[in-house]
Order: sequence, then C-alpha cells, then structure tokens
Amino acid sequence: MSREKFLELKDKLLSGVSQVEDIVVHGNDYRIRPLTIAEKSKVQAMQVKGLKADADGKTGETPDMSMNMDMEQMVLNEVEATIYIVACGLSVPPLHVKPQEIKALPINSKVLELLKMKINELSAVEEDSALEQFRGIRNRGGIVSNGDDGVEAE
Repeated sequence: MSREKFLELKDKLLSGVSQVEDIVVHGNDYRIRPLTIAEKSKVQAMQVKGLKADADGKTGETPDMSMNMDMEQMVLNEVEATIYIVACGLSVPPLHVKPQEIKALPINSKVLELLKMKINELSAVEEDSALEQFRGIRNRGGIVSNGDDGVEAE
C-alpha cells in the first residue's frame, strides 16, 4: 500500500462515524455514515447465525470440514442484517434509527439493498455471503474447494 493510500485510509479510520455522506436513492435524499467496528462484527454474527461448521481430525491430519446450512435461516439472517446495516447507517446524530422502525416502513427492497450497498461501500465492507465466509475459513485451514463440493488438500 502506498503512503498516500495509507494516509487516506488513516484519515477515514480516524474520522469514524463523524464521516457522513449525502446520497440520493430513487429520488430521495439520505445522509449516511459508515458502520463502526462493533456494528460490522454484529452484522457478521447475524449473517452466520444458525450455521454450523464442524472439523474432525486428529492432530497433524487435514481436518474433515462439514457445514450445516438452513437456507431459510440464511435468507432471514441476510434480511435482518440488511435492516440492521441500514438502521445503523442512517443513524447520523442527532437522528437515531432503530431496526424496528426500518421494518415498519413500506420501503421497496431495492431501496434497502441500495442503501445497504452504499453504507457498506462507505464502511469499506466487502460483501461476503455466509458460504463465502465459510470457504475463507476452510482456505485458511489448509483446505481448498475444488468447485464440485469435493475437498482436496493444498
């Protein structure tokens, strides 16, 4: 990373939640802020709630990894995470928006997705699904997917 990029990142990190951006989504003006580290962590926890990853193996062996996914739960998790991201991102002082308030609004899902995308962009969050996060865990553990749901050692 160049010194210029580092200094730009440092400024963004130090500005924290005081950094706000005015955006227009589907003709409406919104003021958004980036997520805090605690909020990002909560989003990640929400996205993987109910997913189980297990590793079996003896010391020195490549572990067998398995994952139990409830697709309905994953969709519900993602909706809850989106609502939470939007509520947090729209909470620019003195305004405080609660997830329950977002749920109660008759907002088009496309608007929610666009707001989430802009807030994540401002927060420097890469969009990873729970499955992609799991694959990242598998890759760090010395296991890679060969693309056909089989597993092979590196």
